[in-house]
Amino acid sequence: MRMGSSVRDLIRSAGLFFMLLAIQASGAAGQSSWELKKEQDGIRVYVREVPDNPLKESKATVRFSGKVDDVVRLIFDFPNYTKWAPSIIAAKQV
Repeated sequence: MRMGSSVRDLIRSAGLFFMLLAIQASGAAGQSSWELKKEQDGIRVYVREVPDNPLKESKATVRFSGKVDDVVRLIFDFPNYTKWAPSIIAAKQV
């Protein structure tokens, strides 16, 4: 029995999510807390200091409603990134 491509994408996305969550949790020890720097149109941008690094770490959060399948499809639609994100010159899956 073969899984549908949307199920595979969902599983792949869930794995990616948990991997990123684990990376963030492991890097959080010993670092300062996030400071909200800007909030506009439902997007929040946070920054924090990084020990022994002149650059600040940043992250952005946004909440939106939609089906998981639609979100997964958008995340993995690399060829169209340049159409909705003008600062992206090219995108591809590696």
